[in-house]
Amino acid sequence: MHPKLQELISSAALTQSLFPEDSAITIFDLEQIVYYSPGQTFNMGLKPGMPLDLFKGLLPDKVVTLKKRIREEREKERYGVAIVSVGVPVFDDHGELIGVYLASQSTEKIGNTIANRLNKIGDVVKKVSAGDLTVDKLDIEIGDEIDSLSLSINRMIEDLVEQRTAEMKSKNALLREAKELAESASHAKGGFLANMSHEIRTPMNAIIGFNYLLQQTNLSDQQKNFVDKTITSARSLLTIINDILDFSKIEANKIELEQADFDLYEVLGNISSMISFSAYEKGLKLHFSIQHEVPQMLKGDSLRLNQILLNLSNNALKFTHDGEISVSVERVAGASDGVMLRFAVRDTGIGMTHEQQQRLFREFTQMDMSTTRKYGGTGLGLVISKNLVGLMDGTIEIESEPGEGSCFSFTARFKEATSPAFSGTAAFYRNFMNVLLVCDNPEMQIVLKNQLEQFQFVVSAANSARDAAELMKRQSGRYDLIIVDWNLGDADPIAFANRLRAAYGASMQVIVLVSAYHEPELQEKIASSAIEKVLYYPSSQSHLYNEINVLFQHKTPPKLKTIQDQDAAPGKFASIRQAAVLLVEDNEINQQVAQEILQEIVLRVDVAVNGEEAVGLVERNRYDAILMDLQMPVMDGYEATRKLRGMDRARNIPIIAMTADAMKGIKEKVMDAGMDAYISKPFEPVQLFSVLERAILMSKANQSARASAAGPPKSVKQWSVLQIDQAMERLNNNKRLYMQILEKFERNHAKAAEEIRHALADNDSKQAAMLAHTMKGVSTTIGASALADVAARLQNDLQHHQGAAAEALLADFQEKLDEVLLAIEKLLLVH
Repeated sequence: MHPKLQELISSAALTQSLFPEDSAITIFDLEQIVYYSPGQTFNMGLKPGMPLDLFKGLLPDKVVTLKKRIREEREKERYGVAIVSVGVPVFDDHGELIGVYLASQSTEKIGNTIANRLNKIGDVVKKVSAGDLTVDKLDIEIGDEIDSLSLSINRMIEDLVEQRTAEMKSKNALLREAKELAESASHAKGGFLANMSHEIRTPMNAIIGFNYLLQQTNLSDQQKNFVDKTITSARSLLTIINDILDFSKIEANKIELEQADFDLYEVLGNISSMISFSAYEKGLKLHFSIQHEVPQMLKGDSLRLNQILLNLSNNALKFTHDGEISVSVERVAGASDGVMLRFAVRDTGIGMTHEQQQRLFREFTQMDMSTTRKYGGTGLGLVISKNLVGLMDGTIEIESEPGEGSCFSFTARFKEATSPAFSGTAAFYRNFMNVLLVCDNPEMQIVLKNQLEQFQFVVSAANSARDAAELMKRQSGRYDLIIVDWNLGDADPIAFANRLRAAYGASMQVIVLVSAYHEPELQEKIASSAIEKVLYYPSSQSHLYNEINVLFQHKTPPKLKTIQDQDAAPGKFASIRQAAVLLVEDNEINQQVAQEILQEIVLRVDVAVNGEEAVGLVERNRYDAILMDLQMPVMDGYEATRKLRGMDRARNIPIIAMTADAMKGIKEKVMDAGMDAYISKPFEPVQLFSVLERAILMSKANQSARASAAGPPKSVKQWSVLQIDQAMERLNNNKRLYMQILEKFERNHAKAAEEIRHALADNDSKQAAMLAHTMKGVSTTIGASALADVAARLQNDLQHHQGAAAEALLADFQEKLDEVLLAIEKLLLVH
């Protein structure tokens, strides 16, 4: 063996240390055609001089390469693993090839090492390609080609991070700018809508208000017709304005639902009242159906429910030219939380195609442009309805075919009401009245029977005219009230009622007709029959109560008010008659409207044209309530309210915001400013009266409670500046009259000292003396003797032209007057 090869063999252990522990070190001797491995020698069976290329095929199960780089081959037929060999040619001193030095390692070992490094690179590249630049940098290990690749990828990531950072900064700047622009546009839009609402509502308030006042006068039938149509048109315009505002609120996610107990039948009755006349004019029938499992009393937002039903009903009315419109309600079974109801509004109208249905529930969209011209509308009703239904945790659907009508249905979730449909404190004046209900509609029969039994009536139900005749015969006709369904299947209801009246006229009292079809011509059909009245189904509990009361009016029972009662007769608000109200309003027309309406229920009204003037009036006068406009010159309603709340005498006066701004947030804003209530223009008079009554009565109750808590005097005698006993004796101890006189004194003479000063400033001593004389008399009347004495002396000085002395007395007069006014104010709080 060549010495050089022998040297390599002896140092193989050292060489092996450069490779993994299980590497095989082999020395091939080309002269002897043998190869050596530690402890082994193999004869290759070759002859000298054979080409080296033969080694590849002859070396058993080995891979030999004479190149200086790694070459990988896999042979798994025998060993099951591939072998990687690093081969280095060995030359003698003359440059002749004498052998080959090989180090071999299985690829399973080498591959794992290389694969792990490549896998790390692959994972990083995959994340980076997906946009994730938060990956850790690749480790640099031994400086080979893989590390070179890792280093390049690290630099690429750094470049990408820098580029991404620059892009993010640019995008953030653009987003901030876009956000600011969007907020600015939103504020501008909100401001525009608020201003437009205010500008439109202000004249609308005058139109509705003056026409209301006109309705209270004596009008011819033609004039009344004109006024009624003017009010109807104004309310239609107001509905459009409200739709636009609602749409704006929906866009801004600012609609919130109220949660209050309400009578579902009353909501349905209102729908009937609002559309039945138009249906009658078009020759349409209006039908209502209520599943008996539907609760009458619910908790939720009745106004929004009314809005949805009215939108759908008006659409049905608009697109239906003959046939009928029906409204049905049923309870959805299996609802786990609260009460889920399904409402459906069906019509026999023109219907719509599938393509038209796809365009529904989009803002400002109707079935096609021709409907906009032919039928009108904003195209917002269904959009608003869909969003309101969504807020009620429900969905809305449409079923329709061209020429076959449409059915809009929606679900809505409510809570169980906590108050009963009919209060036991208002028990019917004819408890246990015998009632016969003749109705062949099972659901309608159950609903009506339940309603009537709440009045403690004894109700017998018959499914047909034949069954009813049997019951009448058995009871000898002794029924106080007989209610007959208009749609009896086995008899004509009018003829049946006439037969009952003829047979049992002496023992029975009243026969009425009930109809789920709202057809005004029914009143004409029963004109000459035994039927006294037509009741329309459904009806709220209070409305049904009132209708039955009318039938038995000879008993003159007290009449219950419905929630929607619009009868604002002055006597209904007698509790606030003669109350002093300050109207703060800069618009002259609105001043006149409000003054006339308020004076209708005998209120005393002062007017201020801005907040500054209002503050001055409150400093000099006592008011039971203040109606405050918000947008005014000089001083607006917010600032005026804050100033008033800082005054002792105005701290507890109820202040009611009265504005044409109906945008979301106004109510919260006025409450934060210190106001007590809010009413939006244009308003119905009864709405204004109700708000005023509630605010004034609550304020008086709170003032009395505060006075009691502060320890009011046990007797009015303790008011030292007023001689109560002497004054009461002059009035025959008429305490009520005395209190009225005190109120009048406070109202008419609070500025007496100022008036005298003005007269003196005008050199009108005669007028000043007359004012002092008047104060002497009225002060004596109310028992303010000290004030009367000063007034008498002041009158004397003025009559004798002693101006200097009069000026000195005026200060004493003002002091005594202030003491009396304070005593009157406290006395009125206690009484």
